[in-house]
Amino acid sequence: MYINLSIINGILFGNGFNLNSIGSRAASMGGAYIGLADDYSAVFWNPAGLTQLKGRTLSFYITDAIPSCTWDWDREDPYYPDIHAKTETRHYLSGLFAYYKPIKRHLTAGIAVYVPSDIGTKWNGYELKNISLDGIYAEWSSRLKVIAISPVLAYRIDRTLAIGAGLNFYYGTLNLKQVVLYNQYSESSSGYGLGFTAGILFTPPDEILSIGLTFKSGYKIRFKGEAESSFLPGDPESNFSREIPWPMSVGWGVAAKPVDGLTITTDFQWTNWSVMEVITPNYENADWQEEYNIYRREFDIELLWDHTLQVRLGCEYQLKERIALRGGYYYDDSPNSGIRLNFLLPSLPHHGITMGIGWRAGSIQYDFGLEYLMGIKQKLDSPNLYPGVHGGNTLSSNFSITYRF
Repeated sequence: MYINLSIINGILFGNGFNLNSIGSRAASMGGAYIGLADDYSAVFWNPAGLTQLKGRTLSFYITDAIPSCTWDWDREDPYYPDIHAKTETRHYLSGLFAYYKPIKRHLTAGIAVYVPSDIGTKWNGYELKNISLDGIYAEWSSRLKVIAISPVLAYRIDRTLAIGAGLNFYYGTLNLKQVVLYNQYSESSSGYGLGFTAGILFTPPDEILSIGLTFKSGYKIRFKGEAESSFLPGDPESNFSREIPWPMSVGWGVAAKPVDGLTITTDFQWTNWSVMEVITPNYENADWQEEYNIYRREFDIELLWDHTLQVRLGCEYQLKERIALRGGYYYDDSPNSGIRLNFLLPSLPHHGITMGIGWRAGSIQYDFGLEYLMGIKQKLDSPNLYPGVHGGNTLSSNFSITYRF
């Protein structure tokens, strides 16, 4: 059976390579945070919101995503057994560390280090042995992680309008293990990229509503590293490179405070994942490059993605002066659902349910949240490369602590 390297998408996140939320409060409110953006995570959601911070702020945030993916294929051919495969349980840890300081009355500066992308999976190779090395165990896994370092400035023009922007320096790592030409194949690489995030926050004089708009630029990371396989009679290793583009996105959101203690938020986020088409390798070893020219589809990461729209809703209720309860819901389409669905990392359209709690003790704010992502099963028919039923869910927990000087 032909299986190619079309394996880079999300761990059951409909948001392509990117994580759905950053920040415990934002995640607990369904990621509907562009129109509110009044804590450390504004660097990700809407940098203009940093003008709302009072005094110096130091924050630490961590999240743990645990995806569970399944692939079931009942084959009619008696010579090929049915496939009922699932991923191994793995923890995908990521987070943020940030420091902000008002340097003038209307100007706030800071720097944040965070993880905007962290995706991957590891399938049980024994369950897939009948489509790999003639019944021999093979590894099927991938991991793509990006770390951003973002110096940021936010300026309040007047009482109602604020703007902000951050320059994003990206460092990414990519590791793949797959079967190519009936042999075990692996890649390990890293690279750098550059982009920016800009935002506007408008708060009418009555302060009942606030409206936010955010633009994230696209960027590219040129991954360079080493590939290894035994499919060639010569050198089993070769240096190589792959250039992966990240898309631009636009988000807009509204936050409303209809009564004391209650905040309601809603967001819409559009991402142009259609820039993801075919990601090709360039091998330095001449024999490898010649083999690639013959068996191009075995090595290409063929995505052919489409743009997506995320719809998010959130709320927060101030139960007591120091305790806040939060909840939210969001729907994410997938850039690679339907005919674009890939095998190793099935990124599915899904519904997300979120909840959380916040507690303030003096100058310290503690926040905790949970997310449960329910993937919508996708049934694919032959001659698709990955026929059968793909499904899965993801459980994610997060925690943050903020100290205000």
